[in-house]
Amino acid sequence: MLTGEVSGAIGLPEAAYSEGTFKNQRLWEIWRNGFQRYREPILAKHNPLTG
Repeated sequence: MLTGEVSGAIGLPEAAYSEGTFKNQRLWEIWRNGFQRYREPILAKHNPLTG
């Protein structure tokens, strides 16, 4: 992003998807501490395959 924000995907420029900013953190810190929503799967409460 032009503002220094780091996002998980280029198609998600909204601030809600920002993982951090180059202005406040180093890239390795953002990589280590951010992106949790992409690393930990979100499981549905009801699995239609198991009932």
